[in-house]
This record gives sequence, structure tokens and C-alpha cells, in this order.
Amino acid sequence: MLGQSFAAADGFAMRPAHRDALVVKPGYPMALEGAAELVFRDGLNGFAAIMQRQRIAESELSKEDTPGIGGEVHFVEITTGGIAQFLAHRFDDYHQMYESMLRKFQRL
Repeated sequence: MLGQSFAAADGFAMRPAHRDALVVKPGYPMALEGAAELVFRDGLNGFAAIMQRQRIAESELSKEDTPGIGGEVHFVEITTGGIAQFLAHRFDDYHQMYESMLRKFQRL
């Protein structure tokens, strides 16, 4: 075992994280079709393409069933020497969605 991962779908139970694995939120089988090829061929843009597929599928769900695919792709590397994080991709509608979210919170 090289690390641990946590998934909301499993009640945040700890499970092993394996090297050279691609982990995405469950419930998006169409996002996984050709995912490895996308990542190996397109690198960071491949990850963004997978998230875009998830966002399209999510747009067809009811609000109650929406897990929430964000507007950015972040990479986090955790080692014994520390934690590094960087922004890999931001979707074009990021600021629009952020402003919409703020307006909704102001109405609460």
C-alpha cells in the first residue's frame, strides 16, 4: 500500500490508494471511457476533459443527487517531506459559477 484514499460514497472509510491509479467520483461511467488514454495522451488537459464529462452528466441530475463537480482541477502531492498543491486547469465558467454561488448564499 502506498497511501490512503477516502470516498464519500464509502462513508469516508479509509482504503488503499495504489500507484498509477486514476480515481474519480463514482457515478460517472461515461467519464471513464478512454480516461487512461486521455490522461496519457493529453496530460493535464486529459484530466480536465474527464471532469468536463462529469460536469455534463451532473447537469442532468436533480440538485439532491448532484455530488458537485467543481470548476477547477487541482493536484495535490503528499509526501513525507510535505504537501504540494497546484492549479492545473480552470473551466471557463469558474467565475460565473462562483458569483452565482455567492448570490445564493447571500439570500440564505
